[in-house]
Amino acid sequence: MKKAILLLIFLLIPLASALEYGTDSADQSWTTITFDQSFATRPVVFTQVNSDNDVDFTVTRLRGVNTNQFQVRLQETTYDDGVHASEDLAWLAVEVNEVGIARSVRLRQNDPSFFRPYNVFNGFSSTPYFFSQMQAFRNGQPTQTDVRNISDAGFEMRLEETSDMNGIHPREVVGFLAFEDFADAEYDMVSVNTSWVSVSFSETYASVPSVLASVNSENEGDTVSVVVRDVTETGFEIKLLEDPGFDGTHLAEDVSYLVLGEVAESLNVAIVDTGSSGISYIESALQGEGHSTTLISFSNVASDLDSSYDLIVYPGGQTGVDAVLYNQYPGMIGAIQDFVDDGGDYIGICGGAIVGSDGFVYNGLDVTGYTYQLDLLDVEATWYSDWSYYVGNMANLNFNVVMVHDVLDDALGAIGLDYAGGPTLSSGSVDIVVEYDDELVAVGYDLTGEGALAVGSYGAGQVVLSSFHPEYNDQDILIGFVDWVSL
Repeated sequence: MKKAILLLIFLLIPLASALEYGTDSADQSWTTITFDQSFATRPVVFTQVNSDNDVDFTVTRLRGVNTNQFQVRLQETTYDDGVHASEDLAWLAVEVNEVGIARSVRLRQNDPSFFRPYNVFNGFSSTPYFFSQMQAFRNGQPTQTDVRNISDAGFEMRLEETSDMNGIHPREVVGFLAFEDFADAEYDMVSVNTSWVSVSFSETYASVPSVLASVNSENEGDTVSVVVRDVTETGFEIKLLEDPGFDGTHLAEDVSYLVLGEVAESLNVAIVDTGSSGISYIESALQGEGHSTTLISFSNVASDLDSSYDLIVYPGGQTGVDAVLYNQYPGMIGAIQDFVDDGGDYIGICGGAIVGSDGFVYNGLDVTGYTYQLDLLDVEATWYSDWSYYVGNMANLNFNVVMVHDVLDDALGAIGLDYAGGPTLSSGSVDIVVEYDDELVAVGYDLTGEGALAVGSYGAGQVVLSSFHPEYNDQDILIGFVDWVSL
């Protein structure tokens, strides 16, 4: 999270942000969560379990909220054994009124059915998104907040004990947060009952975000908690879980949710239309990560490839190789070179690795002086016409990761990857990250020890040359390529 900087005399003094969020682990024992900063005033804290490792009903309790930390535990009812498996717990700490209206109030529950009105909103143009949670542990009976009738003017709230208690609860500190807009976050309202509902994010996140959720209606009086599970970079599942003292079914309730995390960088990717069957897989993988893709024909690369694109992918295919080797589209080679030199990135797969190299050995003969290439990396590509057998007969070969490198997320060891007639790669100056650890049985070539993945830079751009095809069955590796070049 960015911090503002104040220049005072000759000192640089970082100012603390007025909110912080994260995900930690919690179970039935008190766990201390320490903030990365020291808040100027005591924040209001909100939490939500983001996993479903234990099916027993729980409420989440807080205590010891101060400017540096808070404590949290999961509390089961007496119907269960009181021991709860460790869960992923998302949390948000926000200073008073930093976002929308955030504050603490004190509330006791003398009458189990009584909702106290709070007409405290000013300035909302519509019903806000609303979150609430008890901030103290003055009484050990399992209890949570319960709200209804949220409007642009205020809300009604009570302390709701679980069904195994008498419903009467002493005064507690309760925090609430109401907002119409939350900067740099995703939020919405979803209708939820006791069946799982899938929610897709409008953004793709760089890593698993924190999801907070809170019931905003009272369509049925039975006690429920919100359960969130399977949080990924693209979405989550959510449902209501009833207190075990009731029948286990519940009318749909309105639930506000808030998603906090770093949004993945969205790239604009040009894909050269080589005719490869892998193109649709490449498009699907990239779009699944939130990137936009444009398929560009050979004849349009020179005119269309400009600084609006972040990356160019050159897939396999004989037509794609011939287009460069024989300079069939004058201007295309120079356009790709200028694009990468100016800071665009290049991923060449199979035939795209051949054309991205600066040397070519064909059927044992060095034909570099007789053909064109993109010359993006100091790499010699070797290819035999016999290997074209694998173009229509893709095989899963063994490869050996020989170098710890971020392009493969620091993986080491042997991996099985799809081969469809790609070249071998060699270089004395460029990183060869992966080598073949197998032979081409159908055509009788032993490629063990030959290079299969080369990475480096050309001007201001990053380059990946891959002999194998990650787009079919190893899309995580393809996305690793994309993540690395875009660093």
